[in-house]
Amino acid sequence: MSTLQNFIAVVLLLATSEIHAFEQTYESCGVFTWRLIKVISLHKNEVPLKKAKSEINGSSKNLLKDTVSMYKLINEKGYKTAHISSHIFYLKCVREVYSRVKTPNSKKQKSYMRCASSSNERLKILLNIDRGKTVHETKQSMKSVSLQLIDELYNVASKNSLLYVLNLSSESTADCISKNVVRRQLG
Repeated sequence: MSTLQNFIAVVLLLATSEIHAFEQTYESCGVFTWRLIKVISLHKNEVPLKKAKSEINGSSKNLLKDTVSMYKLINEKGYKTAHISSHIFYLKCVREVYSRVKTPNSKKQKSYMRCASSSNERLKILLNIDRGKTVHETKQSMKSVSLQLIDELYNVASKNSLLYVLNLSSESTADCISKNVVRRQLG
């Protein structure tokens, strides 16, 4: 199976009925993505599936199903695929919202959209790294993205690994989303 086919299969696997049961918002896309990233972290920390299901916020059958699906994905395809699929899910979800809403209608929604935009920029760079593209090729194809970000991601990947940078990118995405959730709860 090609990389693209693999990612499409993964996104379809993760896009359960709960996430499509209602019209998405920038916020709901972010919160769902945060849950996916949390599941990856739980698996990485060797939390048994049964305990992971109890730790995910929300107790609906679909949320539990998503936890099982992500654990299965990691076991079959690895962390790299899991991280990339969570970023792709976020991108696809936000694009669907953008197709209906365009401009976010509140500060809160704008904040979630900024998280998605940052996640998407990193994803594009990381996919180029994965495909073996050079820094120069990436800079040429992504003129609107910060050249400093491209350099930083390539540098960290070359010193560590692509998986290491994917993990950092997922953590950055989750942190950005978490800050919005905390702001929402505080007022």
